[in-house]
Amino acid sequence: MLLKDNAGLERDEGTRREVLREMCSPVRDRRRLALDVCRLFRERNAQPLDQWLGQAASYGFPDIQTLVTTLRRERNAFLAAVTYRGATGRPKTR
Repeated sequence: MLLKDNAGLERDEGTRREVLREMCSPVRDRRRLALDVCRLFRERNAQPLDQWLGQAASYGFPDIQTLVTTLRRERNAFLAAVTYRGATGRPKTR
């Protein structure tokens, strides 16, 4: 519900999400960080990665910090996945 596009939400889901975002800044911040990193993939734009990593790490959320650590460790693979036109983010099946 937190990451869905507005068009994909039922009316009550949208209302609940807005209340959560207004009342709980960690929910709002995590949602924004998640949407931003998803945008990097969708737009195939790796240029803001380092800025995103620094910003995400500054929040101190343990779950986001784990993602930051993983993306830093696997940076080259992430950059290849974002910039390579044939990359879909899905494992190949045989």
